[in-house]
Amino acid sequence: MADPLFNPPSADLPPGAGESSPGSDSHLDEVDESVPITIEEPEPLNQIVDDYEPRLEAVDLTIKALNAGDSFESAKAYLVEIGWGDADADDIVEEARIRTQHSRGIVTRDQVVQNVNRRYRQSMVWAAAIRLIHSLGSLASLRWVRRNTDEDVDMGG
Repeated sequence: MADPLFNPPSADLPPGAGESSPGSDSHLDEVDESVPITIEEPEPLNQIVDDYEPRLEAVDLTIKALNAGDSFESAKAYLVEIGWGDADADDIVEEARIRTQHSRGIVTRDQVVQNVNRRYRQSMVWAAAIRLIHSLGSLASLRWVRRNTDEDVDMGG
Protein backbone atom coordinates (compact mmCIF):
# COMPACT_ATOMS: atom_id res chain seq x y z
CA MET A 1 0.00 0.00 0.00
CA ALA A 2 1.37 3.43 -0.97
CA ASP A 3 1.91 6.13 1.63
CA PRO A 4 -0.60 8.98 0.97
CA LEU A 5 1.87 11.57 2.27
CA PHE A 6 4.41 10.80 -0.43
CA ASN A 7 2.10 9.60 -3.21
CA PRO A 8 -1.02 11.75 -3.15
CA PRO A 9 -4.00 10.37 -5.03
CA SER A 10 -4.28 11.66 -8.59
CA ALA A 11 -7.93 12.59 -8.03
CA ASP A 12 -6.77 15.63 -6.03
CA LEU A 13 -4.71 16.97 -8.96
CA PRO A 14 -6.29 19.28 -11.54
CA PRO A 15 -6.67 17.81 -15.06
CA GLY A 16 -3.36 17.76 -16.96
CA ALA A 17 -1.30 18.61 -13.87
CA GLY A 18 0.73 15.44 -13.86
CA GLU A 19 1.32 15.27 -17.63
CA SER A 20 4.30 17.65 -17.90
CA SER A 21 7.73 16.18 -17.53
CA PRO A 22 9.92 17.15 -14.59
CA GLY A 23 12.09 20.14 -15.37
CA SER A 24 9.82 21.54 -18.05
CA ASP A 25 8.15 24.92 -17.56
CA SER A 26 5.05 24.20 -19.61
CA HIS A 27 2.82 24.26 -16.53
CA LEU A 28 3.87 27.87 -15.84
CA ASP A 29 2.38 29.06 -19.13
CA GLU A 30 -1.02 27.61 -18.28
CA VAL A 31 -2.73 29.97 -15.84
CA ASP A 32 -6.30 29.28 -14.85
CA GLU A 33 -7.88 32.74 -14.88
CA SER A 34 -11.12 31.54 -13.36
CA VAL A 35 -9.40 31.22 -9.96
CA PRO A 36 -8.89 34.66 -8.40
CA ILE A 37 -5.49 35.30 -6.89
CA THR A 38 -5.79 36.71 -3.41
CA ILE A 39 -2.99 37.95 -1.25
CA GLU A 40 -3.80 37.83 2.42
CA GLU A 41 -2.17 40.23 4.84
CA PRO A 42 -0.43 38.65 7.81
CA GLU A 43 -2.76 38.31 10.77
CA PRO A 44 -0.51 39.87 13.47
CA LEU A 45 -0.41 43.20 11.64
CA ASN A 46 -4.21 43.32 11.56
CA GLN A 47 -4.30 43.03 15.35
CA ILE A 48 -2.17 46.11 16.08
CA VAL A 49 -4.12 48.81 17.86
CA ASP A 50 -2.68 52.29 18.32
CA ASP A 51 -3.77 53.21 21.83
CA TYR A 52 -1.01 55.69 22.65
CA GLU A 53 -3.18 58.82 22.81
CA PRO A 54 -6.08 57.17 24.70
CA ARG A 55 -3.57 55.66 27.14
CA LEU A 56 -2.04 59.10 27.84
CA GLU A 57 -5.52 60.50 28.42
CA ALA A 58 -6.31 57.60 30.77
CA VAL A 59 -3.07 58.17 32.70
CA ASP A 60 -3.85 61.89 33.04
CA LEU A 61 -7.39 61.07 34.20
CA THR A 62 -6.02 58.59 36.75
CA ILE A 63 -3.46 61.12 38.01
CA LYS A 64 -6.24 63.64 38.58
CA ALA A 65 -8.30 61.02 40.41
CA LEU A 66 -5.38 60.01 42.64
CA ASN A 67 -4.56 63.65 43.42
CA ALA A 68 -8.21 64.15 44.33
CA GLY A 69 -7.92 61.37 46.91
CA ASP A 70 -9.37 58.36 45.09
CA SER A 71 -7.90 54.95 45.88
CA PHE A 72 -5.92 52.85 43.41
CA GLU A 73 -8.65 50.22 43.40
CA SER A 74 -11.40 52.69 42.54
CA ALA A 75 -9.26 54.22 39.77
CA LYS A 76 -8.63 50.75 38.32
CA ALA A 77 -12.32 49.85 38.58
CA TYR A 78 -13.26 53.01 36.71
CA LEU A 79 -10.73 52.26 33.95
CA VAL A 80 -12.12 48.74 33.55
CA GLU A 81 -15.63 50.18 33.53
CA ILE A 82 -14.85 52.55 30.64
CA GLY A 83 -13.41 49.74 28.53
CA TRP A 84 -9.76 49.18 29.40
CA GLY A 85 -8.64 45.61 29.92
CA ASP A 86 -7.63 44.43 33.37
CA ALA A 87 -3.89 44.27 32.56
CA ASP A 88 -3.97 47.65 30.79
CA ALA A 89 -5.81 49.22 33.72
CA ASP A 90 -3.13 47.85 36.08
CA ASP A 91 -0.38 49.37 33.90
CA ILE A 92 -2.14 52.74 33.73
CA VAL A 93 -2.72 52.87 37.50
CA GLU A 94 0.93 51.88 38.13
CA GLU A 95 2.20 54.66 35.86
CA ALA A 96 -0.09 57.16 37.57
CA ARG A 97 1.05 55.89 40.99
CA ILE A 98 4.70 56.48 40.07
CA ARG A 99 3.97 59.94 38.70
CA THR A 100 2.04 61.03 41.80
CA GLN A 101 4.54 59.86 44.42
CA HIS A 102 5.89 63.34 45.06
CA SER A 103 2.46 64.97 45.35
CA ARG A 104 1.33 62.22 47.75
CA GLY A 105 4.41 62.77 49.94
CA ILE A 106 6.08 59.46 49.15
CA VAL A 107 9.88 59.32 49.51
CA THR A 108 11.49 56.59 47.47
CA ARG A 109 14.72 54.73 48.13
CA ASP A 110 16.25 56.32 45.04
CA GLN A 111 15.54 59.80 46.37
CA VAL A 112 17.11 58.93 49.73
CA VAL A 113 20.20 57.43 48.10
CA GLN A 114 20.53 60.43 45.77
CA ASN A 115 20.37 62.82 48.74
CA VAL A 116 22.92 60.77 50.73
CA ASN A 117 25.30 60.63 47.75
CA ARG A 118 25.03 64.39 47.25
CA ARG A 119 25.82 65.06 50.91
CA TYR A 120 28.70 62.58 50.83
CA ARG A 121 30.25 64.26 47.78
CA GLN A 122 29.89 67.69 49.43
CA SER A 123 31.50 66.45 52.64
CA MET A 124 34.40 64.96 50.67
CA VAL A 125 34.97 68.32 48.95
CA TRP A 126 34.97 70.11 52.33
CA ALA A 127 37.29 67.48 53.84
CA ALA A 128 39.70 67.85 50.92
CA ALA A 129 39.66 71.64 51.31
CA ILE A 130 40.35 71.37 55.06
CA ARG A 131 43.21 68.89 54.44
CA LEU A 132 44.67 71.30 51.88
CA ILE A 133 44.49 74.22 54.29
CA HIS A 134 46.03 72.12 57.05
CA SER A 135 48.82 70.96 54.72
CA LEU A 136 49.56 74.53 53.66
CA GLY A 137 49.63 75.59 57.33
CA SER A 138 52.00 72.73 58.19
CA LEU A 139 54.26 73.66 55.29
CA ALA A 140 54.31 77.30 56.36
CA SER A 141 55.15 76.40 59.96
CA LEU A 142 57.96 74.10 58.82
CA ARG A 143 59.40 76.88 56.68
CA TRP A 144 59.14 79.28 59.63
CA VAL A 145 60.93 76.84 61.92
CA ARG A 146 63.64 76.24 59.32
CA ARG A 147 64.19 79.98 58.85
CA ASN A 148 64.40 80.55 62.59
CA THR A 149 66.79 77.66 63.13
CA ASP A 150 68.96 78.82 60.21
CA GLU A 151 69.12 82.32 61.76
CA ASP A 152 69.99 80.86 65.19
CA VAL A 153 72.81 78.84 63.66
CA ASP A 154 74.11 81.89 61.75
CA MET A 155 74.03 84.09 64.87
CA GLY A 156 75.68 81.53 67.06
CA GLY A 157 78.58 80.77 64.78
